[in-house]
Amino acid sequence: MKKLLLVTALLFPVFQTTAQLSWQNPHLSGERFNDIQFVSPSVGWVVGDVGTLLKTVDGGGTWIKLNVGICENISEVHFLNVNEGWILGEGKLYHTINGGNTWSFFPVLSYNHIARMNMVSSTVWFVGCEGGLLLTTDGGNTWELKNTSISTTFAFANKRKGWQIAPFGGVKYTTDGGVNWVTQASGVSENILDICIIDSNEVWMSGVSGLIHTTNAGTNWTINQSSRTIIGAPLIFTSDCQFLDSNLGWAISPIYECIIITTDGGASWTKKTVVGNKVFGFDPNKAFIIGNKLLQTTDGANSFTNELNPVSEADLYSVSFSD
Repeated sequence: MKKLLLVTALLFPVFQTTAQLSWQNPHLSGERFNDIQFVSPSVGWVVGDVGTLLKTVDGGGTWIKLNVGICENISEVHFLNVNEGWILGEGKLYHTINGGNTWSFFPVLSYNHIARMNMVSSTVWFVGCEGGLLLTTDGGNTWELKNTSISTTFAFANKRKGWQIAPFGGVKYTTDGGVNWVTQASGVSENILDICIIDSNEVWMSGVSGLIHTTNAGTNWTINQSSRTIIGAPLIFTSDCQFLDSNLGWAISPIYECIIITTDGGASWTKKTVVGNKVFGFDPNKAFIIGNKLLQTTDGANSFTNELNPVSEADLYSVSFSD
């Protein structure tokens, strides 16, 4: 009996410690980052795997870790202002009204899995779930089922006009809020990965084939050849693109480990070396790159600051402490 008590006493602190494991180096996170958003040049959030949520109030100079209360991977972050926002974690939406300090589950009718959230305005949102495409026009209080089928990647310019992607370069377009869709000729046969809407007529898409562009709501799509030329390949594997307006835009290629920047609407590009999967830009000089790291540039991607020390990519097998 004494031996049993001794073993129990020795194991109890181990279980207590294991339940409170947290990253020691890097201190804030060693997880992969999946999405980033800023509501002003100063205030922004980045989300990642295993419930990771970081916030900055000084433009990325310093970051603090916020506790969401979940261990699931967080794929999306959407804030309306410095206080109110939503995150999407493993099929569930969570809501905050105090800048991310506390979170509560945000139900969408009785649906169990939310695949994507697209906020058109403060009150108009589209949500993709196992039931199909849902629309709310009052900030999530009431919902309308628009279609029983929807791709996991879609985006809307307003509550009527939107696009979704299909396999092998497929593009579909709606003008009635997602009830009916027509197929558009994208000009590419490889998978499209991301949609960036400038306005109801001008849209960029990025994917395995690189960048395609329309200025007439998809009646005609053109392959952006200059981006292929600057990277030097016909399949440039752009995972993400962002345009602030018709002229200024970024696209990132994880395969070729580079970011390309245009200030003339894609007529020409500059190429800079960086590793990441997603870009969030402010102006021609300042942007953030996320993926396995959180990087910032303030000089047009000529150099990057690693906001967080990366976790080792080597396999770790043991640890010991002298006291």
